[in-house]
Amino acid sequence: MFKSIIQQTRNQSTLFSPRTNARLNAVFPSLSSVSTKDLFTKPFTKSQYHISRTSKGNLPVYRRLKSQAYVTEVKRVQGDLVLFRNELQELMPEVSKNKFECVLQSKTLRIKGDHAERVRELLSEKF
Repeated sequence: MFKSIIQQTRNQSTLFSPRTNARLNAVFPSLSSVSTKDLFTKPFTKSQYHISRTSKGNLPVYRRLKSQAYVTEVKRVQGDLVLFRNELQELMPEVSKNKFECVLQSKTLRIKGDHAERVRELLSEKF
């Protein structure tokens, strides 16, 4: 039974129409032409995170009032949130490190205090 399934999957004409096969062959290389060196991706660069802008084109930096104190939130952090926090701490030495909080579930960085303008200024240079 398994041999018949394997033979069917090897025979592409039974899986797709000739027109679809021609389109797939134009886009994807054959499996025999792919080497093991092609399977590995490029190594990561230093910045392993990205912050996408909102639909209006703004940076997702927000100032919130929580428990009668301001909190600055940076949302939409894709990738390594801890690395982003560490780099932002280096760029903002005036803010103590215990005021930074990573929320991994929502991919949000919270900073105690009103630092929204400074964070927007720093992020606008990079993103």
